[in-house]
Amino acid sequence: MILGPTVLLSLSGTADDPQPARLADALAGLLDDPTAGGVVVDATSVDFMNSPSLATLMDFCGAARYEQVACVVVASRPVARPLRMIGADVELRRNVGEALAYCDAQAAMRV
Repeated sequence: MILGPTVLLSLSGTADDPQPARLADALAGLLDDPTAGGVVVDATSVDFMNSPSLATLMDFCGAARYEQVACVVVASRPVARPLRMIGADVELRRNVGEALAYCDAQAAMRV
């Protein structure tokens, strides 16, 4: 089985109302390719993410896990801290390089 590349989605700005719908739209379809190697959501340029947006992100990561696609969130403090505080089951990394390496390792284990 040959796995495809990892998809990188970069987010920026403030994720507040009505942003969860926009975030869901941006994430929609990223798991449609059955050969996807992984998804990296780069939220390092997000300066605030409200609870509904965090829930949308966590739901997406859960769906990726269900589809057996590696999903990693790269986040700075405004996003990483609330995810850690609530004990979200989300793979967090400090930079895109670490996230891509994680996705590559996960994809290699699926072969």
